[in-house]
Amino acid sequence: MVVSLTNNNIGIVNLKSVGLNEDTEREIKFDLVCRGFHSMGIDSMDVAVQRPILVTASKDDSTVRIWNYLTGVCELAREYYVLEDAAIRAQAKPLVSVALHPSGYQLAITFIDKVAIHHILNDDLLQTNQIETRGVYFSKYSPGG
Repeated sequence: MVVSLTNNNIGIVNLKSVGLNEDTEREIKFDLVCRGFHSMGIDSMDVAVQRPILVTASKDDSTVRIWNYLTGVCELAREYYVLEDAAIRAQAKPLVSVALHPSGYQLAITFIDKVAIHHILNDDLLQTNQIETRGVYFSKYSPGG
């Protein structure tokens, strides 16, 4: 099933994952297809030296987007949100900042309680490492990586 979202993105969900007789109050997670623009302001941005990509992050819409600046296309979008309670999700902004490795194949995403290191794949982010720490408001790779 394909759904148009209020922030101009297009979401897709497999109908097999949505049970017919399940709780109707349960939230359904959509995968972003049409990786459009941030619906709020950009809080963090970094660029790769060896690949034509840059990464942007927005605390307000809780998304990380990877852009190809030669084509002007958003190649990958990932949304991060608090899973515990839908009522506090609007107030809890877990995303803090992003840092892109100079090679363009690794991404550090800083959250309020951890720093997660990801490999950038063709159509996904693969988390390879996680450092549990609080109070990190900025991250940056050294020029050599």
